[in-house]
Amino acid sequence: NWLDLRKNTKSICKRFVDTSDNGIGPAREVCQKTCGTCGTTFTAAPVPAPECTEKRWAKFYHKTNKDGKALLRPCNWVRTRKDVCNKFVDSIDGYGAAREVCKVTCGTC
Repeated sequence: NWLDLRKNTKSICKRFVDTSDNGIGPAREVCQKTCGTCGTTFTAAPVPAPECTEKRWAKFYHKTNKDGKALLRPCNWVRTRKDVCNKFVDSIDGYGAAREVCKVTCGTC
């Protein structure tokens, strides 16, 4: 078989292949005899969690003041006012709500 003739059989057997309903599987599952994986039960590879970051000086839209101007606050302002993270406000001028901009501080990753 093709895999037997390869010099890098071991590295091919270790590779993970996404088998999203395409009927093809990784070598370790399809060529179990060659890869030495006969009788092995395979599970899907874990999907990494999205990275959760926030910019150091990021600002979020807090509210509109009496003059009709957007009042912006930095994420470090939220640390002592966690209730701000629970407010659902619209974005304005490209600035979103605290829960969207300050995900690390608000714990909304």
